[in-house]
Amino acid sequence: ARRAAEAFPLAPGKVDGEPTAVLVTGASFGDALAAGPMVFADRFPLLLTAPTALTPPAAAAIHALGVRHVIIVGGDGAVTPGVQTQLAALTPPVSIQRIAGATRYATAAAVWAFELSALGFSDAQVDLARGDNPDDALGIGAAAGSRGPAGLLLTPPSSPAAATTTALDQHASTLRGGEVAGGAGAIDDAVLGYYEASVQKAAPTEAPSHCSRTAP
Repeated sequence: ARRAAEAFPLAPGKVDGEPTAVLVTGASFGDALAAGPMVFADRFPLLLTAPTALTPPAAAAIHALGVRHVIIVGGDGAVTPGVQTQLAALTPPVSIQRIAGATRYATAAAVWAFELSALGFSDAQVDLARGDNPDDALGIGAAAGSRGPAGLLLTPPSSPAAATTTALDQHASTLRGGEVAGGAGAIDDAVLGYYEASVQKAAPTEAPSHCSRTAP
């Protein structure tokens, strides 16, 4: 517990006045990537757990950091209801919410929707990264959280996921730009084209839109 507090020396950010942490599975990377911008922008500790049981280090960190609200990112297959039951039994008690979709791409879209509605994120920009490989999304998550802040959508490399296109279409009237992480080998030009087209649908009276690749 002491190590957890030393590793996260700042007071955790709050949701509805409650110190908050984000909990994700440590067995895969997709949900942690999606949470990157809000973790950075709002100073939420990012805690990893086993899918079927709350790990002792995560429980100790919740206690050491004074967390009173836990956001689980990911569906029941990633963080099972048993983990949620263990969270509910902690002392002092914590409130729990889950942000999830049917796929990692839908979960990323749901996280962005939460960031927009609850955390004051900008609806003028959102970044895009490949969701089946962590490298590029790891690099851009904190950067997105420092700009705007902006959310992060995930996509397969060769064609946009349905949840991603739906999220882009829903906000096309306000989107003005963002960054695409990785070169054409990471995200195909066809995916980039859809993203650019969504960004450029905003009203012509707005300032010119801007989106670009961030790649070596």
